[in-house]
Amino acid sequence: LLVVEGRAAEVGEAERAAQPFLPPRLLPAGLARLEHAVGDHLHRLVEVELLPLGAVGAAVFDLLQAAGLVDQLIERAEARDPERLRAAVDGCGAWATCRHDPVYPRALADLGDAPAVIFGRGDARRLAGLRPDDAVTIVGSRRPSRYGTGVARTLGREVASAGVAVVSGMALGIDSHAHEGALEGGGLTIAVLGTGVDVPYPASATRLYTEIVERGVVLGELPPG
Repeated sequence: LLVVEGRAAEVGEAERAAQPFLPPRLLPAGLARLEHAVGDHLHRLVEVELLPLGAVGAAVFDLLQAAGLVDQLIERAEARDPERLRAAVDGCGAWATCRHDPVYPRALADLGDAPAVIFGRGDARRLAGLRPDDAVTIVGSRRPSRYGTGVARTLGREVASAGVAVVSGMALGIDSHAHEGALEGGGLTIAVLGTGVDVPYPASATRLYTEIVERGVVLGELPPG
């Protein structure tokens, strides 16, 4: 993991402690999403009140239930129409893969909270056979200095030209420059989005998004829309 002008968010002690007890796929990205919904209550429970580790899973469920999210999650899951979802995927030129598919990235499959399904745009065959050592992640500040953007672009270009895939989040700043450098280097670049893969985000990166779809891969765990 390369971090340019900034650092990847450190996983706090509470998240490390809670992760083994989280319901599979209920919180695909750990406590980060939970905090957006219910604030930092769980961290206070674990760090201040020293909640026993074995009770963390129950605490997560209780917090979700108190916030009215459990029923919402269940209703949303039950309301999903597989045929409609398949049509939405096909309609935007996307594809979907699961952990049993050779296309599913091996490094991602090794994660304890790996999504059961990921969606993508671009040629899925570019992911086939991609080993953990075949890719590097470059992330950093959304408001970098000129020096930082230059370093990110150079790193992306040199890494990609050496045959190593460059993975980033297509955010403004370091992420976008790393992708652009990889494209300049003629190598593979993979953008991992927090939105549906049919939605360029940020909108100002639409040109970059289009180029990555044509020459690389865009991935996300949210369905199109």
